Amino acid sequence: MFNYETLTTNKKYPKYNKDRHTIYTKFDKPYRFYLEVRDYNAEYNTYNYYILLGETKFDENCKSITFDDYGRSKIRCCNNIHNEIMNCLENKNSFDLIREKSNEEYDLYSIQ
Repeated sequence: MFNYETLTTNKKYPKYNKDRHTIYTKFDKPYRFYLEVRDYNAEYNTYNYYILLGETKFDENCKSITFDDYGRSKIRCCNNIHNEIMNCLENKNSFDLIREKSNEEYDLYSIQ
C-alpha cells in the first residue's frame, strides 16, 4: 500500500473564491434563491450587509443558487459583500455565515 495522504474538501465551513466573488458552503436547508441586502447602522455610520436565503423565490430580484460538484451552494456576491468578506479574511483569516433571523419566506444570514 502506498503511503499517501488523501486530499479532501472540508464541506463544513464556507470557502470564498475572491477572483470569482463566490461563496461555497453547505446549509442545513435546501435553499434555492438568495438576495443581497443591507441596512444602515447609525451608531457606526456604516452599512451592515446580509444575505437572504429562501427555498422559494420570495422577491422579484432573487438570484438562483447553483451547486458545485461537492453539493455546496455557490453564491455569487456583489462588490459590497465581497469587501465585507475580504475584511473578515484579513482580520481573522476566516469568515462565517450566521443565521440572524428567520420567517416563513427566507432566513437572514450575516457575514462574520
